[in-house]
Amino acid sequence: MNVFIQYNANPCGVNTGDCVIRAISIVTGMHPKKVYAGLCLFGYPCTIWGNVNSIWTEFLQSYGYTKHNISGQTVAEFAADHPHGRYILGTGTHAVAVVEGNWIDSWNSGAEKPIYYFVKE
Repeated sequence: MNVFIQYNANPCGVNTGDCVIRAISIVTGMHPKKVYAGLCLFGYPCTIWGNVNSIWTEFLQSYGYTKHNISGQTVAEFAADHPHGRYILGTGTHAVAVVEGNWIDSWNSGAEKPIYYFVKE
């Protein structure tokens, strides 16, 4: 059964602007500070912040993740349809981790509608 798991990996307890870091950290197992530093390095050449979709897409692809488009499902529905595996979902303005059919976020984002996901195949 898929469920929402509330989790905030931010070392200072901040609950805003770090969803990309949180989702990548959960799915990859990387420490949030390593994810943050990596995203900063990818954005540095153009002075673009790491939570810009193109930057974190490039970051994830460098670790072997592929991007797939989806439509019409909520986060909760995607999680129910994917009971195995580790995914990072993007809505265009938010990122959420799905692990073994559960969505993990700092708030219940189950009703959000992702437009793409990343998976390491």
